[in-house]
Order: sequence, then structure tokens, then C-alpha cells
Amino acid sequence: MQLPLQYSQTKPYNVASILVEQRYWFALVTLLIAIFSAFGLSKIQYCTDIENFIKETDKRKIQHNKFVDTYVPSNTLIFVMDFGENSVYSAKNLDTIEKITAKFEIMPYTTRVESLTNTQYSYADGDDFSVDYLFPTPLSLDADVLAKRIDDAKTDPLVTGRLVSVNGRVSAIFIDIKWEEKIHVDALQEVMAFTHGIEKEFLAQNTGAQVFLTGKVILESSLFNAAMKDLTVLLPIVIAFGAIIFFYLVRSTIIALMGMLVSDIAALITTGMIGWAQIVIDSTSVLVCFVVIIVALAHIMHITMNYMDFFRDGMNKFDAMKKSLTLNIPPVFLTSVTTIVGFLCMNINASTSYIVFGNVAAIGVVIAFWVTMTLLPAAMLAVPIKTTHRDSNLGNRMVSIANFSIKHKRQVYTVTLLIVALTSALIPLNHVNNEIIEKFDENHRLRVSSDFISENLMDRQRIEFSLETGKENGVNNSGFLQYLEAFTSWLRQQPEVSKVYSYENIIKRINKNMHGDDNNSYQLPDSRELATQYLLLYEMGLSPGQSISEFISYDRSSARVVVFVKEMKNRELLAFEARSNLWLEQNNADLHNYSSSFDTLFAEWAQYIIWGTIHSGILAIILISVVMIIGLRSLKYGLISLIPNAVPAVIVYGLWGLFIGEVDLAVSGAFCFTLGIIVDDTVHILSGYLSALNRGETTEQAIKATFRKAGPALFVNTVAFVSSFLIFAQSDFGLHTSIGYVVASVIATALVFDLLFLPPLLMSIKGAKKVSFNMVKEHV
Repeated sequence: MQLPLQYSQTKPYNVASILVEQRYWFALVTLLIAIFSAFGLSKIQYCTDIENFIKETDKRKIQHNKFVDTYVPSNTLIFVMDFGENSVYSAKNLDTIEKITAKFEIMPYTTRVESLTNTQYSYADGDDFSVDYLFPTPLSLDADVLAKRIDDAKTDPLVTGRLVSVNGRVSAIFIDIKWEEKIHVDALQEVMAFTHGIEKEFLAQNTGAQVFLTGKVILESSLFNAAMKDLTVLLPIVIAFGAIIFFYLVRSTIIALMGMLVSDIAALITTGMIGWAQIVIDSTSVLVCFVVIIVALAHIMHITMNYMDFFRDGMNKFDAMKKSLTLNIPPVFLTSVTTIVGFLCMNINASTSYIVFGNVAAIGVVIAFWVTMTLLPAAMLAVPIKTTHRDSNLGNRMVSIANFSIKHKRQVYTVTLLIVALTSALIPLNHVNNEIIEKFDENHRLRVSSDFISENLMDRQRIEFSLETGKENGVNNSGFLQYLEAFTSWLRQQPEVSKVYSYENIIKRINKNMHGDDNNSYQLPDSRELATQYLLLYEMGLSPGQSISEFISYDRSSARVVVFVKEMKNRELLAFEARSNLWLEQNNADLHNYSSSFDTLFAEWAQYIIWGTIHSGILAIILISVVMIIGLRSLKYGLISLIPNAVPAVIVYGLWGLFIGEVDLAVSGAFCFTLGIIVDDTVHILSGYLSALNRGETTEQAIKATFRKAGPALFVNTVAFVSSFLIFAQSDFGLHTSIGYVVASVIATALVFDLLFLPPLLMSIKGAKKVSFNMVKEHV
């Protein structure tokens, strides 16, 4: 069976002929690129630093970095021991804590360790003033001394509720970690291995005890492990399921395997090139593998299904492949361009992570297009193909749907517009919340540990303030100390606050010590001179490795206030911070104060990212419509493409607001993941429809022909993609879970919308102009 003359006179046919006739050369080039890329896999750099999500130029991050540089970082890794029914204050358990503290002090990358045994303890010694560890060598301490120090610890706000629980059964060790580089995966794994070794030894020696781990190091480790699990466990399942769906589509095991192999090679080249380019990726960027495989698979399924159909119609393999490529090159190319535009629009986002993901995904889409066009023809033509019975039931069902929507177009219009109006009104119900610990499953160890520590020691969220005098040694001025005391008193009266720590606690304790440990003297010194003298004596008594720089700056010009707050949503946390800063300004506008913390940094950053993602999506829709206008060579149909590309997201986000109500980074950014697949459906439907019009068919005939020919592939593609993202939604990490559910919902909604709403919409357009990919006169 010869190819019709009309095909041999088109540019896509010429390109298709070259791709088929020179397939081995193209395949060789692509395979050589794949081999070269494979060596780049070992060069991939993964950044576990959660703060890498935020641009270095972000004002809040600059402020946060200044805070970290001013004071000793704290709570990088928290090792919490629950002794069960036993008291922490027994000599045996205190000895255990001391030994574990010593082990953490020699752990690589450790800069400071604080525990119940080595925390600073000041006390009156007759007429002298002394500073010591709270419980040095517990087994050797005199019983009376031990009892006295236990009593003091129970009333010290820097000990009880921070280093030991109120019930005396839980104790925490704070380990500060300093990485030499931002990319520290190996160092992170070394620290975690060391920590788990200590944990294992502790549990073996303390029957009935438990260990809980939290802190920034544990968060980074959890994010890294979740990303690696998604790549090594969920991604293979997605690939396997895609192969099963592909087999259902083509009814040929070897063809299905070849198609999946081509999509996997596209992902291999993309990830390998990331390594060679030394692009630093993170827990968001790793999703590029999923994107490339899905985009490549969409191209492959369209081309392969047409190829199989033409072969069944009596064409030889070579002509069947040429015809399939001829018909699919224009829509696949247009789909690729629009998808690339969508991802590149993420460059206006405020997140470094999202920008990297958008750019790398755009490169991946280019690679997916190249691999599909150069490797797929050689792969398919190299394997035997058998003539199988064509399953026309699915095509007939697609036509039945078209008949239904055309026959009941008024009702379809009414119901659809009503749904869109209602869901649009529901979108404002969504509010921003990006509390990252909550993104892990309730049974995840980080989540369990965080909840346990919140119940027994300190709340998860905190805000830190730096009160700056602008003068060296200014923290000891009487006026400043009174200002500090007034602020901490005000904080303790706020309903959101659970604990407050500051330099005030230390200077009051020293004053008490200097008055014979009289509890009535737990107050600020009477003068600047006394406060300065007390601080000097205190520092002179510190043991090697101890310092007070956790609470005051090195030049003594500023003081730190640490405020632990009850769990709040992002907007509530930022509102409380703003209220606190307002108090500081109203009560002493001359001082230069500012606030910072990991929690507020990400709370405010999430607002910027989410709005940036929304703007990226709007810009993407506009630019994609422009591309569609140019690609379809029709202003009318280019503008029409806006509807099926945007409305599904409106419906899903409206329902999300009704049933979930919280939008995080994943939910806001998920629409960008869906654009390529949604646009793919729109392009194939509109191009098929316009091609049918050019053949002289009526509007109704063109719709039915398009649904019969393109509908089955679109339906199977949607099933494959929805299933794949639902599998991906089983991730341990909530952000990935949200992406999976939202993307699956948008893709499914898009197909339903295209099948039900597009037919009556196209029927309502009068005077359809003969426009399409003019080089192709027939659609499959």
C-alpha cells in the first residue's frame, strides 16, 4: 500500500522520511549521547540544605543569615531520650547522658553539644561565685550536691522544659553541626550513621527506653531519603505500570517494552546531562525524571498507536512509520513547545528550587522530543510486528460521548458553566500553610519525634528576636536590660507563647548567685557596672568549649530572645511576629531590632513562592495560547485552547479549597506539572478536528472522526498518567503526595472536560475557517 501523494508533498513527510530512512544513524547518535550521559550520573550534585529553596537575594534570608552569623546556631540536631518509667536524675542515667554527650562531641562536623550534664551551672560557693557543668561526672558527685543541683535544675527555665521534661523522664541533647559546603550529602549520611550508632548502643543498654530525633539535620536527612525512595521505589513502579498500559494499547509485549525503553533513555540522558552541567538538584528537581518519562511516553503512545493502526490497514512497516510520524510531528512539536514555555515561566518564581526545576524540566522536554523522533523509529522498526485485531470498542465509546455532548449541548453548557462558576467561587477558601514537618506521614519517624518533643519538651515552632543596642557591651546597660525584661514579660503573656529564653534568664541567675542563691534576688542587677562585672565573672568561669554566644553577640552589642509558640498556621505565625515587632518598635524605636527563625523564614517565603507560582501559571497560559495561535494558525482556535487548558485547574483548585483548604508549595505548583499533558490533549483534538474540516467534513463529522481516531490514545494516556501520579502520591513526603493527587485530579478533569465540553463548544463556532497544520491534509 503506497502512501497517498498528499503526504509526500508535506514538510513533516520529508522530515519523517529522513528519520525513517536514516534511522540507524539517528539512533546511533542518540545512543552515544545516552552512553555519554550515563557517565554524568556520578557527577550529579544533590543539595540537602532546605534553605537552598530560597534565593540568596531574598531579604528575609539575608536577615536570617545575619542572625545565624551573629549568634551560635542552635538545635541543628536534637537527640531526645525517653527513659520510660525511670527518672533522668538518677546517677546512672545522668552518667549515660554524660557519655553520650562526650560521643557527640567527637562526631564529625560537631561544633557544640549541650546536654543536661554539661550545660552551664552558676552557683554561690560561700562568698565566691562559680560556674561549672550542671552534672559533671555524675557517679562521683556527692549525694547532697547532686540533690541540690537536681532541685536547682527543676526550677531553672533554661533546663526544665528545654533539656529535661517537667516529669523528669525525658532529656534532650542539642548538637550543632556546621557543614563545610552547601552540598553535603556524604557528610549528612556520615552524621546520621554516627547518630544511629549512638542510638543503637543506648537502646541496647537501656531496656524500655526510646530515642526521638529531630532538628534541621534530621529534616534534611528525611527529605533526602524520601526523594531517594521515590526514585528507587515509586519510579520503577510507575515505569512498570506504564508498560502494562502501553501493552494494553498496542497488544504487543515487544512494542510496549521498546516504547518504555525509549522513554527511559530520555530520562537517562536528561539526568546525565544534569550531572555533566553540574546543576545542583534537590527534592523538587528530582521530579524531572517523572516529567521526562511522562512527556516522552505521551509522544510515544500517539506515534506507536498510529503506526500499529496503519500497519493493520495493510501498509508495510516503513510506510506506516512514515505516515505516523508525518501526522504526529506537528502536534508533538507544538505540545513540546508549549510545555517548554510553561516550565520556563517558572523563572519568575521566588524559589531557586522551582527555577532550577523549571529550567531542567524544559531541557528534559527537548530531550524527550529528540529521543522520541530519533530513537523510536529505529526501535519500532527493528522488532517484529504482528497484525492484531483492532479494538474499535474504545473508539466507538468516544464517538458515543461526542454524540451525547452534541445532542445535549445546552445541558452540557449549563452544567459545565455552573460547575466552573461554583468552583471558581470556592478557590478563595484555600489558604497558605507550608509547615514542612506536617508534610510527612503521621507515622514517619520525623513526625512522630517532632510530636513527642512538642508534648514533652518544647513546641515545634519558634521565633527569634535580635535586640540590638548598636554599642559594644550595650547589653548590660540598665535601660536595655529593663527593655529586654519588659519584652520577655509581654511575650509570656501572649496566648500563643509557651516558652521564652533570653540573656535575661542568665543575668538574673547570676544576680541570685551573687546574693547567696537567695530566690528573692532572681532579678536584674541594680546597675550597668554590676551587670558587666557579673558577665565577666560568669565568662571567666566557663569551661573550655562553653560560651554565652547563644544568647548575646560576640561584641555584647545585641541580645537574642528565643520564643517557642504553640502550633500555628503560616499566616498566624507571621501575624504574631508582626505584632511582636510592633511592640518592640513602639516601646523603643531607637533600637535596631529584627526577628528571624527557620519557621518564619519559610512561612513568609511560602507566601512569595505560592503567589509566584500562580503568576507563573497565568503567564504560562497566556504564552501557551500565543503559541497555539501561531501553531494552529488561527486566532479563534488558539484562544479557544485557553478554555481546556485553564478550566480543569480552576475546578480542581476550587474543590481543593472546599475539601482540603490548605495550599502548600506542591499544590500551588502542581498546575505546571499538568500543562504538558493537558496541552497534549488539546493539541491532538484541535489539530485532528481542523484537519478533518480541511478534508471537507462538516463540524459534527469532524468532531466524531477526531474522537474516533484520537480519543482512544488520549483516554489510555490519561489512564496511564493519572495512575502514575496516584502511585507517586504514595510518597512518604507530603509535598510529593500533594503533587501526585492534584496532578492526577487535573489531568482526569481535563479529559472529562475535553470529551464533554469541547464538542458543543466547537459546534457553536460558526463559519469555521480551514486552518490547521496545512502541511498535513488528513488526520488519523
